[in-house]
Amino acid sequence: MDRWTVSDGTDTATLSGDPERWLVELDISDPTTPGDPSDELGTNDDRARRLLEA
Repeated sequence: MDRWTVSDGTDTATLSGDPERWLVELDISDPTTPGDPSDELGTNDDRARRLLEA
């Protein structure tokens, strides 16, 4: 089984499995102030999308 991990220092995405079947696990930390428009990391959906693209 193969395993890859991508992290930006705050959030982590882990892919594990084999070429026919993959498991994706996302660990997205909560922003300091939920909904704070000054949050430079973006929404949780934005952050998850960036990790999966990486």
